[in-house]
Amino acid sequence: MQKQTIIFTFEKETKNTIRYQEQTDGKPPVVGSLYVQKWALGTPVPEALQVTIFGSGVPMTEEVLEAVQFASGAPDPTPDSALPEPAAPRPPHKVRQP
Repeated sequence: MQKQTIIFTFEKETKNTIRYQEQTDGKPPVVGSLYVQKWALGTPVPEALQVTIFGSGVPMTEEVLEAVQFASGAPDPTPDSALPEPAAPRPPHKVRQP
């Protein structure tokens, strides 16, 4: 699968989501409609979103990481160095024997 960048524009507001419609430029749609929860978009709601899709064989380059961000200018994802250390693993759950 080749990496594809798709532009979605605001179409409709529903009770808890915003519906965006893919801009196809005369081609068949790849996704069609995209529903995004209102709480995830913030205020004001962006008029357009840019979504990049790619298969697991695409290397995670700086370009790919930048493409994952919202077109609305969302901040860069937290770098790994800023994440807290993972908690120690829990011991396995003991199963009672009948």
